Order: sequence, then C-alpha cells, then structure tokens
Amino acid sequence: MGAAEINVREHFLGFVLLNDTPGTFMTESILHQHEELSLSLENLRGQGYDNGSNMKGKYNGVQKRIMDTNPQALFVPWYSHSLNLVVNDAARRCLEATSFFDLFQRICAFFSGSTHHWYVLLHHVSCLTVKPLSETRWESCTDTLKPLHYHIGDIYDAIMEIADDITLTGSSGNAARIEAKAFANGYSNFKFFVSLTVWYNILFEVNVRSKQLQAKEYDVHSVFKQLEQTKKFLIECRIDQGFEKTLVDTCELAEELEIFTSFEPESVHIKRKKRQFAHEAEYQPVHMKQKTNVFI
Repeated sequence: MGAAEINVREHFLGFVLLNDTPGTFMTESILHQHEELSLSLENLRGQGYDNGSNMKGKYNGVQKRIMDTNPQALFVPWYSHSLNLVVNDAARRCLEATSFFDLFQRICAFFSGSTHHWYVLLHHVSCLTVKPLSETRWESCTDTLKPLHYHIGDIYDAIMEIADDITLTGSSGNAARIEAKAFANGYSNFKFFVSLTVWYNILFEVNVRSKQLQAKEYDVHSVFKQLEQTKKFLIECRIDQGFEKTLVDTCELAEELEIFTSFEPESVHIKRKKRQFAHEAEYQPVHMKQKTNVFI
C-alpha cells in the first residue's frame, strides 16, 4: 500500500487585538483564540514566532508556556529574522562597520533633510532614491547601499558642489558647507570604500538567502543547506584570498574618485598622565599601536 499523500496548507484565521505584550498575556490570548475557533491544543505540533523575548523566551515566553501544556508543540524560530539579528549584532560589534554605517546614515539625512541638497543630488544622479538603513530588516539594506555603490562618484560630486557653494551664507549655509566638507573627507577615505565593498557583498548574499528562507517551497532541510552556503561565503570572505579579492574590487571602485588605494596610517595617540608632584617628569608620548580591522 502506497504512502498517503500529504498536502500542507496555510489558512489565515484572523487578527487578534492585544492590549499588552508580556508572554503571559499573549499566551492567554492565543489559547482563548483556540477555544473561539474550537481548535484543540492537543493537536498542535509546532509554533513559529520571531525572536522577541516575549515570544521565544525559554522561561516565560509564549512558546515555553504553550509547550508546558503540550510538549509536542515544538518551537521553530523565524530563520529569516534570526539571520537579520546575526547581521545586526555583527555590524554593531565592529567599530569600522559602525563608523561606516553612521557616516552613510548622516549623508542620507543630509540630502533628504533639505530640498536644496536634494535638488543638487538629483542634478548629478537622476532617478535616485536614498533610503535610510533599516535596523530590523538588514537584508533589505542592499537596496539602500546600491545607489552609493554604483553612483559613488556622482554622490561625491554633489557633496563637493554644496561644500564649494559660496552662495550658501549665514549660519545655516555655513553649517551645510562645513558638514559637506566633513562628509567629503570621510567619503574619500580608502577605508570607507573597503567597508562599502565588504558590506554590499555581505548584504547582497544575506538578501538572497533571506528571500529563500521565506519561500513557501523550502523545508527545514533546505533551509539548513542554504544557511551553510552563506556560512561558506562568509568564511571565504575572511581568509586572506577573499580579502585580497575585496581589495581588488575596492581599488577599481576607488579609481573613479582618484583616491589613494591604500590604508592611511593611523594617527598617534598621546597618553597623558596627570603629575602629582612638580618634580615628576614631563608628559611622555605613548605610541598606541593600532590595526585596521575590517573583519572581526
């Protein structure tokens, strides 16, 4: 006798109004909804939520409280959201990444916050949309970085046009020119270009994988295979050969602005020690050795 054909179907049951979000209240709301729909909790075989502590918490989360009632209702986290959280944590823990995204965010705000600045930008790059970065959907940041990656020279020219505009006077005009010059200095740094290449490649890979994780035809086995591919990609980026390829791609990008394709030496920091007595020696400069860390 052949195996019975199994069809997996998804049905939308409705929205539930929540007046509070602790795990206890949300669990009660879910159980009440089951009763309203005459669905037996004993037949539940799985739970799927995002990674909020009130949902996935192993002590007081919704999944734990429901599993206490039905141990067969296994919890499976939202893999796409987990991937976003991994990228978010990695970016926040790297000083170079934090510096890069901070500068990029400020450039976006600089152009989008003024009609004059926006007009200058469109004069150099037509049909351009500058979007701020999303803190919850990092896979979508590929579209945010794409204009910078493919129009990096045009955006730089727009920044310099504002910086050199002598018609901008008064406090607001001077502030705009000073800010534009600061952006130009950070923008024309080779380290900024390397960060752009690294993160554009990473987010492009994450974006492709995130869309696959949300596809209805994928099962858990397929998900693990796709995540293994992403892991392999990231490992290859971290090895010397992968980083050398990144530098080659970055040099091609940097040629458009004719900037030096090498890392600038780090500035020397002087460690000052307060003298307790007049006879103590003068301050001695201490050279703080620093290393450029693109990958951590």
